[in-house]
Amino acid sequence: MKKITMEEILQKVNHIPAFPATMVKLLRMMDDPEVKVGTIKEVIRTDEGLTVKLLRVANSAFYRGRREIKTIEDAVILLGLRTVKSMVFSVTVGPMMSKELGGYDLGKEALWRQSQLSAMTAQLIAKKSGFKEVDLAYTAGLLKDVGKVILDEYVKNNLDEVMALVEERGMAFSEAETELFGISHAEVGAQVAERWNLPAEIVEVIRHHHDPAQAEINPKLAMICHLADNLIMMMGINLGADGMAYAFNAEALETLGLTETDVTEIMSEIAEFVDMDDIYF
Repeated sequence: MKKITMEEILQKVNHIPAFPATMVKLLRMMDDPEVKVGTIKEVIRTDEGLTVKLLRVANSAFYRGRREIKTIEDAVILLGLRTVKSMVFSVTVGPMMSKELGGYDLGKEALWRQSQLSAMTAQLIAKKSGFKEVDLAYTAGLLKDVGKVILDEYVKNNLDEVMALVEERGMAFSEAETELFGISHAEVGAQVAERWNLPAEIVEVIRHHHDPAQAEINPKLAMICHLADNLIMMMGINLGADGMAYAFNAEALETLGLTETDVTEIMSEIAEFVDMDDIYF
């Protein structure tokens, strides 16, 4: 079998749509602790799709109070910047990550829902562990599996060979991908993140979410997303073909200063969200 080369993968990565300039501007604004709601509103109003989604979510049963939300400014205040940021990603990468992925045995929207729950879990872990950049943890958790979208066709066409390496040789699923194709979904995802000009910390987490000990820029962030990924798998949420086919870093809890009780509380909180449609954007 001819291995996939980095050049072939990069050709596919280069066909991934770039982030719209408006969205890039908005994300950078929301990373500024001094940003004003009025400034954010002026940028949002230039994107009809985001405006419609923002108002729809603000008026959903999960968020809405006693009055109807009619303005962008009121919606931003009600939802908060973290939720607005997740909606920016839902408009830009949501459609791509909502496709059915036959190679990973993930139905339509399964990867996107799993990614949102993983992001929420990373956010909760960040808070519990005292990690200050909670928004960064959310974003990293959301995008860690984006590489599956591109690698899916290769996995689908060679799934028997992939699973043979996992089951007979004890390889992690991502290691089997590398063995057969020359590259894993984690590395492909990192290449996509670089194309999108995402922060180096996000790129690193995507690349090393299965082997967080390799992270150098922000090891704690990588460990947070690694733990989030494993907790979602332990809960059996949209496991797919590669579910549980990865090693867990036993030092995760100690590194993050978490106890088994903390983990149980996080899992209980996430379990409450799984079937609540209004939390998915």
